[in-house]
Parts: sequence; C-alpha cells; structure tokens
Amino acid sequence: MFGWGDSMRTFALSVLVLGLCGTLLPGQGKQNKAGFVAVVESRFGNWDTNRNGSLESAEIDHLLKSHSVKGDEAAAVASIHVWFLGNPSVQRVTLQALKNTKDGAEERRDLSQKSPHLNSNYLAFSKHLREVPRQVFARNPSVVGMSQGHLGDCFFVSTMGGFVHRNPAEIRKIIHQNPDGSCDVSFSQNHKVHVPALTDGLICLGSTAHDQGLWLNIIEEGAGQAHHAKKGSTNTNEPAVDRLAKGGDMGEIMELLTGHAVERMHFKHVPHAKIHDAMTRAKSSGLLVGAATPGAGAHLPPGVPSGHAYAVLEVKGNNVTLWNPWGNHFKPKQMPYGKANGYAVENGTFTMPFNDFAETYESVVIETHQMARRR
Repeated sequence: MFGWGDSMRTFALSVLVLGLCGTLLPGQGKQNKAGFVAVVESRFGNWDTNRNGSLESAEIDHLLKSHSVKGDEAAAVASIHVWFLGNPSVQRVTLQALKNTKDGAEERRDLSQKSPHLNSNYLAFSKHLREVPRQVFARNPSVVGMSQGHLGDCFFVSTMGGFVHRNPAEIRKIIHQNPDGSCDVSFSQNHKVHVPALTDGLICLGSTAHDQGLWLNIIEEGAGQAHHAKKGSTNTNEPAVDRLAKGGDMGEIMELLTGHAVERMHFKHVPHAKIHDAMTRAKSSGLLVGAATPGAGAHLPPGVPSGHAYAVLEVKGNNVTLWNPWGNHFKPKQMPYGKANGYAVENGTFTMPFNDFAETYESVVIETHQMARRR
C-alpha cells in the first residue's frame, strides 16, 4: 500500500488516506505461542467448513460475524483475519502453517506486514475482550481513551476524535440501541444505517474507546456501511469495517458526521499564513479540522509517523494542538522538544508551533458552514 494520498498526482488525491495509519504492535513477538496454537488446533476442524484442509478468507469472514464465536476463539479468528488483510494475494492457509508461523518484530500494524504477528495480535485481542464493557455507553465519551484498531482507518478515527472533543454529548444522539442489541446509527442529512449487534470478532477488529463502551465500534461499523454504499461495492460478505481499511478521506467523514462541505488546503499550493488564518477561524467557530503527514520517505520529527491523519483540536496564536488517533504516549529522548527531538505526547495529544506544523504536515481539511451535496 502507498502513503496517504497516492503520490501527489492531484491535490484531491493528496487528502486520501490509503491505509497507512495505525499503532505499533505490542512487543510480544517472542512470547510463547501456546495460547494461539492451542485455540487453532482445537477449532480448525470446525472452522474449515468446506473440509479442504485449509482456511480461506471467506471462512474467516463468516466466523467474524458469528455470535457463537466468542472470547479466545474470536481473538484467534480476528488475528487470522488481520493476517489475510496484510496478505491479499494469499488465498488460503493450512493448520500447519498457522502452527509454525513465528511472530516478527514490531511494525505499524495497519501497514502491509513484512512478517506475521498472529500471536501478539491474539494476545492483544484476548485481553481487550476480557476488559471491554459490553454496553454502548459505559461512561461518557471522551477523546482520552479512544484509539485506532488494526485497520488503516486513521482518517475515520482522527475525525471522530475531533468530533468527540468538540461535543461529547453529540455522540449519544447518533446511536439508538434496539431491544435486540442492534443499533441504528444516524449520520447527517437523514443518513441512517442499521448495525447488527457486534460479535466478539468485530469488537476485536475495530477501534476502541476502552472503558467507555462500544460506541466507537458501532459508529465505525456504520461508517463502513456508508463507505461501502458510496463506493458502490457489491461484496457484502466482508466486515463493513474492512471497507474503511481500503482508503478514505477525512473530509468524507466530516461530511458524513456534520452534513457540511469541507475545504482542502495543501501547504505546497496555499500560502501558509492563509492556512493559519483559515484554521484559526474554523476552530474559533467550533468547526472540525484535520491534518495529514506526507507518505513514506518524508523526514518528520521523532514520534510523528508518515502517511497518517490527525485531528486538530485547537489553534491558539502560533500553537497548534493535535490528536493522534493512536491515543499514544511519546516522550522525546532529549530536550528541547521540537522538530529535531519530537514533541511530548499524552493520550495522543501534543502541541507544536504553527511554523513546525506547516513544515511537518502536508495538508489540512476544514469543515465549513456550507451544506455538503446530498448523498
């Protein structure tokens, strides 16, 4: 996969994020794989529904959507699904291959992986399922606690972070839970989608709001459905959230959430002072702003990954406060904080001078007061 944008061939494409956003894998590649292997050995025969001695991605997709697949079994299924996503040319995998695969070193888990991470993903998924509340809202939504999952949908999660930061109470108006556990998700312009009750497998795969409940997973699934419909795809078998991993635009999510059109501004084509003024006016008016870094190969400050989308939370004078959808922490190895050594990050949030911002980021997307074209 390529960096966000697709090379800079056009300005419009420069605001696309093509699956290069996510967090680092936990450093668990050297841990014992007995847990993952034990689950796979015990369940492989049941998973292999066509009895051909191997698992295909369609079989794994079916298991992800099954409410009978729970706990550690769901964690193993989700881990295999992530492996298939990173290896689209592979049609099937055998039991022996799953048992013998060794986890590689840490990588950004949203990228096409150079090596598998079946056990480390399984351990992370299993832990998440043990800890996550199963209510839609276990407590009030907050950007603190949100973090991107294993999909390359930073364009979605960063925009949701900005939306939550602006008005956390608005999230409760978007989701209506039904008696059967399903939810209706109401986006702008009367755009409503129906999200069936989430399975354990889908909870593993998506982003998380941790102890806040499942609201982020539900909206992510709904956005995947909306994204699927807009692109005119006919493949309804894959999980809806997978469709977000295939590329998207922060502006598209802003329009979906707010109904407002967006303005895109590129630092190579627009005077920096004009961008600063536009961002300042937008944030003072309570509008959403997103920013993205250039793709692979760009020389960026430590702790600022390439090909990644961020929410702009505040613009005050010469300072820009951003939120990384990884919800991560980063402490520069030495002072002073800045372009050379990086910026201190807490729960994904950090602040940098606008001049540094303009030299680090590639473009911004700004919500306007104008209504978007009706979908």
